[in-house]
Amino acid sequence: MIAVKLWGRFLRSTGLRATDVLAIVAFAFATAAALLVGGGILAFWNRTIADPTDYVANNTAVLSLVAGALLLPAIWTLSQSAVRLAIT
Repeated sequence: MIAVKLWGRFLRSTGLRATDVLAIVAFAFATAAALLVGGGILAFWNRTIADPTDYVANNTAVLSLVAGALLLPAIWTLSQSAVRLAIT
């Protein structure tokens, strides 16, 4: 079944509640954070591809991977809370 039809049925049966809105906002923030982190990592790695001899850019790219890895648990936790809100 298409997700939009399923969401429409869900809204008709229960009505829009504050927890539904919070779940949607949490999913939106988690998705935006994941896309921003991924875009930042790609931007730093593209700088290293442009000039492979620039060691500062190489170190910055590696540090961007570390920062992205450190942000993943926070994004995952936010996504899980959105799922719990949607289920309730």
